[in-house]
Amino acid sequence: MDAEGAMKNWFLFLVCLMVGARTMFGFSGEFAEWKAIRAMTAWREARESPTQNFSTPEGRCGIKELSEYEAVRLDHDVDLKVDSKSADREVKALDRRVLRALLRGRWIAIDMGPGRGIPNLRRCYGKDGAITQIYETTGRCTMNSPCRYYDGFSVVFYLPKRKAQ
Repeated sequence: MDAEGAMKNWFLFLVCLMVGARTMFGFSGEFAEWKAIRAMTAWREARESPTQNFSTPEGRCGIKELSEYEAVRLDHDVDLKVDSKSADREVKALDRRVLRALLRGRWIAIDMGPGRGIPNLRRCYGKDGAITQIYETTGRCTMNSPCRYYDGFSVVFYLPKRKAQ
């Protein structure tokens, strides 16, 4: 084999190694859908421990070991000055746009069984080892008024941490 052929083989080997490393050692960048979703509205972003309220695997898309993921949570809240019906419409529209971005990006729904309650934590999607959880939230209900309208929306990205070599 000549030097040029050897160099091409070496290059192909490196490319295959890098592609395999992404799968073997976890997520190594951002998904295009994440960037698109972040550009949709003004979000409050948290990278610390946003899942502390979801203490069971059922509340976090079936993830048993949270330590294997970096969790990034995006929250959008409609101003409380906006009437309930308008806030609900805004949240539903954002929900549709986020879901459309995930499905266009070929995220696959994870069957978590039927959802109920506020928030419904069973809307989960997976792609390349990452998991995304989306749900509507509300701050508009009290002990005396039932929760009929939503005024917030959250997206949690669970990104696999790189494994030590």
